[in-house]
Amino acid sequence: APAGKKFVIRYNYSFRGKLHQTTDEMKNVYNELKAYFMAYGCKVRESWKQARVTKGRKTVGQILFRGRKLCVAYALDPKDETLAKYHLRDVSDKKRFEQTQALLRLTGERKIKQAFRLVDIMLEGLGMQKGEVEKLTDVYEYKELEELILEGLVKENQVLVAEDYEEQGLEEMLDEDFEGENEVSEAPAGKKFVIRYNYSFRG
Repeated sequence: APAGKKFVIRYNYSFRGKLHQTTDEMKNVYNELKAYFMAYGCKVRESWKQARVTKGRKTVGQILFRGRKLCVAYALDPKDETLAKYHLRDVSDKKRFEQTQALLRLTGERKIKQAFRLVDIMLEGLGMQKGEVEKLTDVYEYKELEELILEGLVKENQVLVAEDYEEQGLEEMLDEDFEGENEVSEAPAGKKFVIRYNYSFRG
């Protein structure tokens, strides 16, 4: 590594990877939210970063993690004064939330109840009617980091940082808004990272 720099490993967790390591309460909440959206005829599909909720071709919501907190992004106007009591976060400045600009972090029982109420407000506002809410029993058993890596649910990325990154960059890299990655580890004891240049024949 260049002088004054060193490599660290940054772990890029998938949505499913974080789901395996979240609390049993949040796993249940996720199942309940999926079932609640589906009762309105929505489909919920998981991708690397989130579970996307759609009705037809329209994205009406996203269920995702920010750091280790489960969140829901809604196709609502975060500036709507009638929703002020929910303290929705405006994430319209981020491209991935272009269609779901109002974010709610599920930080406690009150916020969890609000999450379901906001589903009603949003989907009833779109003229949808709720049917029977089924009970989903999908199981997401706890898995250690090593197992998640082997299953492809966590990716390891090498990141070049300043040697004093703990004071000058780690906080930013671990911030809840940092896209995808949320854990950093230095090289194991007695090891170090090196750069290997892979030249083409022409190079």
